Amino acid sequence: MGGTVLVSDRAALAVLSALTALGALAVLSALAGYVVGAWPLRRLRRQLDAACHDALHDALTGAPNRKAALHQLDAAINRGTQVSLAVVDVNGMKKVNDTYGHAAGDRVLQRVAAKLQRVAAGSGATAARLGGDEFVMIIPGPLSAGVDVAWRAALAVKALPPGTPSVAVSIGVAGDAGAPTASQLLHRADKAMYYAKRHGLDVWAYEPAMSAELNLPDAQWRPPHIPAGDRTA
Repeated sequence: MGGTVLVSDRAALAVLSALTALGALAVLSALAGYVVGAWPLRRLRRQLDAACHDALHDALTGAPNRKAALHQLDAAINRGTQVSLAVVDVNGMKKVNDTYGHAAGDRVLQRVAAKLQRVAAGSGATAARLGGDEFVMIIPGPLSAGVDVAWRAALAVKALPPGTPSVAVSIGVAGDAGAPTASQLLHRADKAMYYAKRHGLDVWAYEPAMSAELNLPDAQWRPPHIPAGDRTA
C-alpha cells in the first residue's frame, strides 16, 4: 500500500519495544518513514524519537547513559580525535541516602549531573552517567585539558544549591595516548579515580605506576607528593 505497514497497534508496540531493547536505533529510525496501522506518521515519529532518546539517556538525570558515552568515545577514538576521559565518583551518597532518604539522594544526583553538564557544555565536552553514583566526562583535547575540566567540575559540585546535602567528588582523568579502545581508556580513568578516592584527593591523572600501587594493602600506601596548594596531577 505504498509506504504503509498494516499491523495492529499492539503488535506495533511490541515490535518497537523489542527493537529498543536490542538497541536497534538505525532500524527504528528507518521505520519512521512508514505509517503503522492507523497511527498517523507524526505520532509514530514521536514514539520512535522517544524510544531512541530513552535508549541513550539516563532516566533519573536526563544525562546521556553509559551506552551513549561509550559509543561517543569509541567514535572519537576511531576518528583519531584527541580526547581525555574523566570518571567522576560522588562521595558520601550512602550517608545521604541513610540520613535524608533515597528521594533526597536522587535529587543530589540530579543536581550533580546538572553541574557536570554545565561545566561540560562550556568546554565542548559531554557529561554522562555511568550508573549509581558514577559519571563520566568526555573532554576534547590533551590530558591537561581533561584535568582542567575535571578540576572545574569538582569545584562546581562543591557549590550545589542551598538545601542540598553536601557531597564531594573524586575524579580520575586519563588521556587517550596508548589507549586504542574506549574500554581501555575507561579502565585507566577508573584507576585514577580510585587512586584519588583512596588518597582523599579531588582530581588525579592516570599514570601506569599507580596500577601496581592500587593492589597494595592499606598499610603499605604512601600519600602522593602534592605541591602546596595543588590538588590535581
